[in-house]
Amino acid sequence: MRSIDPLFPSEPNRARYLPAISHEYAVAATRNKLQIAGLSGKSLDYLSKGNARGDEDTVSRHFYYPCTLTSAGQAARTVAKSQHTTMVSQRDRAGTFVIADSGGYQIQQGKLPWEGDATVRRMLRWMEDTADWVMALDFPTGGITKGTIIPHIRRLQGEGHGNALDSLIQSNQLGMPFNACLLQTRINTDLMLAERDPAKAGFLVVLQGRNESESSAWYQEFRSRITDGVAFAGGHARSYALFLSRILDMRADGTLKELKHIHVLGTSTIECAVLFTHIQRLIRQFDNPDLQITYDTASPFLLAFKAYKLYTSYGLDYVSSGFADDAPSEVDPSVYGVPINEWCWRLTEQRNIECDAMGRDMQSPVQTYVGTKLTVGDLL
Repeated sequence: MRSIDPLFPSEPNRARYLPAISHEYAVAATRNKLQIAGLSGKSLDYLSKGNARGDEDTVSRHFYYPCTLTSAGQAARTVAKSQHTTMVSQRDRAGTFVIADSGGYQIQQGKLPWEGDATVRRMLRWMEDTADWVMALDFPTGGITKGTIIPHIRRLQGEGHGNALDSLIQSNQLGMPFNACLLQTRINTDLMLAERDPAKAGFLVVLQGRNESESSAWYQEFRSRITDGVAFAGGHARSYALFLSRILDMRADGTLKELKHIHVLGTSTIECAVLFTHIQRLIRQFDNPDLQITYDTASPFLLAFKAYKLYTSYGLDYVSSGFADDAPSEVDPSVYGVPINEWCWRLTEQRNIECDAMGRDMQSPVQTYVGTKLTVGDLL
């Protein structure tokens, strides 16, 4: 199980953000024939070292970032999709780092066709062939309020798991929907642990829960199954108290010193980056010198794909931090011919950003290589 630190030699011992790449983006980044304003689809491949060299004869210097998270719930939703060539499947495995999410989110949204063990095995095989770390296929507790767990409750009972559900309910007193999520995740995790190939990838046991009671009960059920690492999902990304409670549990029972990896799903604020880095450094100093923490969101891809916006500027001061996003479709036609970078400068000036007390410009426009090539009109 490789460490991320060698990929960032000038910035060791930090928690690392993993952009949660969309499957459509990953496919487009393999297509040299896709051309916009002289930029090929291959220029989108941020896992390629060519982007770091700026070698325009091979790969455009769009940007280079050697880590990402990919979702089996998107890429392996069907057998046909699982065979697509993507920038992740074509990556240099020695020089990149990839975690594969198993598709729990797609189950929560009701978008992943459920075929029982066949689905679990397809996800496992695809993740092991694609990533350095794989996740157990969980049934998220977020599906409780959405109602997407209800059909699975009936299915589990029909498959003969009624007694197991009743036993869990009696033990933790947390109700049928929660325990259906827990039980199906336990079934999936046990199958994956039995059939995984440890030589291919590390394994992350998923920890769910919307509050302390659910999180604690889930951890007690899965602690004996933790081998290499854990992935925190559900309320853990929104509540640092919930996250830290489980870290302390793992420290108390000895699990923490054996872990190689912790991943936190669905968060990417600057605040969490600072917190996770601080926690990682403390754990490395006092408990486990090999532990790595990562975290992810799909925000950049969702912003472009669903909102059709892009980040144009960012701010950071002693009080707050944040990004500004704007939609090219909302600009005056007179701006269509303006390069993206110039447009970002104009927007920043219009917002009348002030300097802090030390005279530093605390908000700057987003300036990229691709922004020198594309105009606002190219994005319409």
